[in-house]
Amino acid sequence: VYSIDFGADDSELWVLSASRVDRLNWRENKVMDSIPLGGSPGLQGLRYDRAAGAALAVVASRDAKGVRVARFGSGGSQDLQDKLGRFLGGAVAIAKKSRTVAVPLIYDNQVAFLDGASGKLLT
Repeated sequence: VYSIDFGADDSELWVLSASRVDRLNWRENKVMDSIPLGGSPGLQGLRYDRAAGAALAVVASRDAKGVRVARFGSGGSQDLQDKLGRFLGGAVAIAKKSRTVAVPLIYDNQVAFLDGASGKLLT
């Protein structure tokens, strides 16, 4: 397990593992969703975005796209931004008011800032 975060309520738990993002109801001991990651997980690279009602995960792609940020929810995933860094990303941070997303690009020694609603690269 690379990262966990609570979801919409205190019984929902999002889990980032080596190959999947799972949404669990830990009180009922149920797997609600299990979505393929499509790459290598970022270190502590998952955060639940309450405004979007979905989890954001940092993934290093196995192809030429490099590090990407994807939104996971309701049985699927959608890339917000790709080609952010070369190999390894870290812990996602989400600003509460502006929904700006900060993504550490560990290998590149940089930070990417994204618009949390559109996924647009800010800087």
